[in-house]
Amino acid sequence: TRASVTRAFLDATRSGDVASLMEILAPDVALVADSGGLAPAPPRPLLGARKVARFMVAIAARPIPALAAAVVELNGEPAVLVSSAGEPVAAFFPQVVDGRVMAVHVQANPEKLRRLASHVT
Repeated sequence: TRASVTRAFLDATRSGDVASLMEILAPDVALVADSGGLAPAPPRPLLGARKVARFMVAIAARPIPALAAAVVELNGEPAVLVSSAGEPVAAFFPQVVDGRVMAVHVQANPEKLRRLASHVT
């Protein structure tokens, strides 16, 4: 299911194991981020499982105070909501097809993330 693949995506990212994460990602996966220029995010799409996996593992390793991540339902789909000190800092929307992540849309714009505060666990 999409929820189980999203949970596996989060678990593999947290583990820091690029190879495990690459098993969940489609070989031609694309990661596209929207920060509105207000938060750090890739300025262009990242293409390919290795690049996306390395990016995800690198950002998961950053020291952020009171960091939490959970799989929640956003826009009717499973997503990963990342928060710091109770405030949302990013939302990851994996697009799952045939049990693999084909694309990841990242919302990192603080103005848009404010609406997600009620989803922080």
